[in-house]
Amino acid sequence: MTNDVTKIQQLQALAELKLTTELANLDRIAAEKLAPNAVLDAIAREKQVQDQSANWDIDQATVSGMSEKWAIWAEREMRNAMGELARIAQRYEAQMDVAQQAFGRTEALKGLVQKAKDARGKTH
Repeated sequence: MTNDVTKIQQLQALAELKLTTELANLDRIAAEKLAPNAVLDAIAREKQVQDQSANWDIDQATVSGMSEKWAIWAEREMRNAMGELARIAQRYEAQMDVAQQAFGRTEALKGLVQKAKDARGKTH
């Protein structure tokens, strides 16, 4: 019986290591959202600046056609950033499933260790 408990404890240690690894992967994927979010924030701030300046007068960028070109570029960059966020969300969701399974294994093995210890205590 003692040998069984030791084996289960070793499996539990491995499961906990796996859980730690999967949670680290989850954090890494979550951190990947920073770059596309920064792009979206920068474009939103620039749009706000342009909207405020458009209320006052016609600026050089509007006259030269650069505002329209910037708007086209900004829309493309926003689509790219949103697409990247969607891909990250998919990977995050898949990784969340893996992490939940690792957590379940860890908890199940903790329960087995406790049951084995309880059973051993009753027999002595």
